[in-house]
Amino acid sequence: MSKCSDVKNIINNDTNKMDDLNVESIKTQEDINRCRTAIIELKKERKYNAAMEKIISLFNAGYTDADLMLDLAQIYYNTQDYTRAESWARNSYNKDGSTDTLIFLAKIYSSDDKMENMAEILNEILENNYDAFSDEQKKLIDDLIFYVELTYELGEINKKFPNIAKWMNRNDAIDDSFEEPEATDNKEDEAFNDNINNEQQDECENDSSIEENITESFGNDESEKKS
Repeated sequence: MSKCSDVKNIINNDTNKMDDLNVESIKTQEDINRCRTAIIELKKERKYNAAMEKIISLFNAGYTDADLMLDLAQIYYNTQDYTRAESWARNSYNKDGSTDTLIFLAKIYSSDDKMENMAEILNEILENNYDAFSDEQKKLIDDLIFYVELTYELGEINKKFPNIAKWMNRNDAIDDSFEEPEATDNKEDEAFNDNINNEQQDECENDSSIEENITESFGNDESEKKS
């Protein structure tokens, strides 16, 4: 029996298999491209039966590549069949050794509440240099490490998962480098405001004196006229 037939039988013999699948014949490169594009769109629309049909159609045509295996893993993950999701993610990783696939495998373990497995995979992933990861990968790793911190004491992390501990220490060092801004000394501002207030008060007093003088002069003029 061919490997492609094995793949099809594994899917069709699943006890939790989906509805009967309509497998189409793949003959041209255009058929291949159309199927691959359709798989992406069907997964976004959560039409997993239809996506599975396209995947098996490509398997039958001899295309058992890592991307298709990862597609299957993602479909099983999205339907919460974590056992099969793990199996197909591992098959995909064994094909091409993709870091993205290994991170996804750690995510499967986390969702399946297998924290020990997840932490072991994550510790393996973090053997790579920090700069080797994309920003998106770093975010996924940080999300997974959050659950590691919830599950294990710091001493246990240092002992069992040294690469995770190193990553955590690096993040802590980055956080510490952002110092809070110093409190602004308001004494100079207060002195300035006091000076402004004093000047305004002096001006008001001067205005009052001028007004009094004018009133007094006006009163004297009136008295002289009456005389």
